Amino acid sequence: MAPLPGVPSNIVGIEGPLLLGYLFAYLLQGVLMLQVFLYMMHYPKDRISTKAIVWSVLLLETIATAFATNSAWDELVSGWGDPDTLLHPAWSFSIAPAVCGLTASIVQLFFTTRMTVFSKNRILPIVTVLISLTAFAMSVICTVKLFTMPDLTHLRSARVVASIWLAGSAFCDVTIAVSLVYLIKKAKKRTTFKSTNSLLYRLMRLVIESGTTTALTSILHVSLFLGVNNNGHFLLMYMTAKLYSNTLLANLNARRRIRMDESSMWHEEEEENSSGGVAGTRHGLATMGRTTVSVPAVYITTTQQVNFDNETNQSDVQKIDESKEL
Repeated sequence: MAPLPGVPSNIVGIEGPLLLGYLFAYLLQGVLMLQVFLYMMHYPKDRISTKAIVWSVLLLETIATAFATNSAWDELVSGWGDPDTLLHPAWSFSIAPAVCGLTASIVQLFFTTRMTVFSKNRILPIVTVLISLTAFAMSVICTVKLFTMPDLTHLRSARVVASIWLAGSAFCDVTIAVSLVYLIKKAKKRTTFKSTNSLLYRLMRLVIESGTTTALTSILHVSLFLGVNNNGHFLLMYMTAKLYSNTLLANLNARRRIRMDESSMWHEEEEENSSGGVAGTRHGLATMGRTTVSVPAVYITTTQQVNFDNETNQSDVQKIDESKEL
């Protein structure tokens, strides 16, 4: 089928990534809403600050999904067949970088506060906060440039700002992940309890998984933006923020699973030690000071002589042994 007059031949490379980005945004929005539901069901007594972060992220993502819907409608429905729509997208399209940068910054700041739990050193958290805020500022500048540029043919004019935004976000994710892994591993060396080591290992694995996901997404985003001459990077623009928010909720909801695993590990450890080892030592300490004295039984044998009448044929003397246990 021949394309409509005025429609570029590479229309698939222009609109295809945008369509996939919208679809994945809807998918991840549904996953996020499910995670928020599980969070509120399992952690109703969580701190108010944590709940505020969760609801703020959900609100931002809902707004971003509404903007994506408006943009998709303008490009794929009301603007269908109009080549000018490809060069002049809706205003909701231009605001996407700022919303994405704000969501990423909120999640990064949340994980930065986790670093202060394992270490009193404030230098690295401060550096991470500065990088995160810088990346957010660059995302806002990207939004301003999208609003002010004549059309999308001048998109490359925002290359430097967008590169700083995406590279800074990726560097911040890697820094947080590496720092948390190092601090957790350091804390792991200070304990000899099997259950505590298992808990720290699960936390370390969770940090690596979440940090790697967001960092690789940001690196791939900037690579596509700089190296591919089409709209492929827009696919990740709508996905990146959703991945950040889902990563936050996944870490919060994982606490229940980790606690259940820790409880089962503790019971297994207690059962293993019940036959000896630590449990035997505890039993020995508990019974220390108690003295069990075995009193031997005393048996007394008495001989009694009884005289019977002559009318009986029994013997005159009969010995009867009686044993009495005292």
